[in-house]
Amino acid sequence: MENRTAYAYIAAAVSAIIFGLDFVVLKYLMPQYITPKALVGLRTVVAAIVFFVISLFVKIRKVDKIDLIIIALTAILGLAIRFIIYFTGLSKTSAIDGSIIMVGVPVIVLILSVIFLHEKLTVGKVTGVLFGLVGSVILVSYGHKFSGSSASAEGNVMVFASALMLAGYNIIVKKYIGKYGSFTLTFYIFIFASLMIIPLTAKEIFETNWQALNLKHWLLICYVVIIVTVIGYFLNTFSLQNLKVTTVTSFSYLQPVVAVTFSYIFLHDKLNIMQLICAILIIFGGFLVVKSGKK
Repeated sequence: MENRTAYAYIAAAVSAIIFGLDFVVLKYLMPQYITPKALVGLRTVVAAIVFFVISLFVKIRKVDKIDLIIIALTAILGLAIRFIIYFTGLSKTSAIDGSIIMVGVPVIVLILSVIFLHEKLTVGKVTGVLFGLVGSVILVSYGHKFSGSSASAEGNVMVFASALMLAGYNIIVKKYIGKYGSFTLTFYIFIFASLMIIPLTAKEIFETNWQALNLKHWLLICYVVIIVTVIGYFLNTFSLQNLKVTTVTSFSYLQPVVAVTFSYIFLHDKLNIMQLICAILIIFGGFLVVKSGKK
């Protein structure tokens, strides 16, 4: 059990790093080389195919009908629709802003845990939530005004909305993962999500000029589709199976570090003072939440 827990911590850290670099890769690809919807469709469908192929060699657990309905709704709202909102929002803002806003997920998870999982509130948790909330609101509302990058209020709001949906997704996944296991849950989520995504993104997929993409573009697309969507989401689900949901989401603090570093190197984005202040507020708030949750 101790080894499994250690592996879960490693999985959570690796998935956070993978997701952090994802901000930069997506920002580079969209919308100049591929539209958000086309990339969402490709990402989800290919991932579903990969999980289906793996399911031919790995046993899939039987899922109760009522649970299957809830898992399907989670896949549609927490993955399919969220992907579209998140990708579209990120194409309209900067990778740095996007990564900082997503750091607010642990705070949102705490709020949802109190409401739906009846976790106890403490002074530290409440203080942390307030810090994170202030940082998120400032960045979402005014961060773009202090930035010379591609950040926009509309893009920030869409990324924040996807963060809310991701937090809800993690809460529901945590509820069912102990019953069905990480692979079975991930398999059904991506199968249902792909069924929803296909009619929503088919037009953009067929209209994309795939032949115009070079080797570098295809390698980056493979990173988004295989490394992020297949490996990253499986590692995240595995860590949720073995750790508290607040612990897993706390690793998202690694994402802006990765995003800021690679955005500076490859996208020439710079961290401005407003982004830095908001990042400190959100990260400090999340630190208080996680620290209080361990007591």
